[in-house]
Amino acid sequence: MSASVAKRLTTADILAEARTWIGTPWHPHGNLRNVGANCAAMHVALAQLMGIALEALPVEYHQILLAPDWHLHTRREYFREAFEHGGHVRAVPVAEMQPPDILLFGFGQNPCSHAGILTTLEPQPTMLHIDFRRQITEEPLGGWRRRLRAVLRLRYLEDALC
Repeated sequence: MSASVAKRLTTADILAEARTWIGTPWHPHGNLRNVGANCAAMHVALAQLMGIALEALPVEYHQILLAPDWHLHTRREYFREAFEHGGHVRAVPVAEMQPPDILLFGFGQNPCSHAGILTTLEPQPTMLHIDFRRQITEEPLGGWRRRLRAVLRLRYLEDALC
């Protein structure tokens, strides 16, 4: 998809497409809507829709995912590295987050091991992510805020949000 096509997408377009992933079950290596996905797959698919090729996660990421508690034992920020590769996103302060910013959460030693998409700010912030029920869902940011480690914004959307 060309950059000119990608720039015609609005925040509403991106959020509408992201919501089509709701109900997709969790699968550690999955990347198919309604079949199975991990928390990074939806972001990669949305980036492709916008004409952005996110760098594939490194081979080591897929190897460590074989352990269900991989994120508790590494300090390497695989998600952040993948999102930031190519310069398509930039970090923004949490106080400035806007839909459809990418939210990165941390557990254990790893500062960024889970990803979501901010969908609303009012009346309370909500996000799309793989929840503990093991499917993509939209829910309040709520208690997740304490695990929020980084907010990333797609650079080509910045003008529309400013």
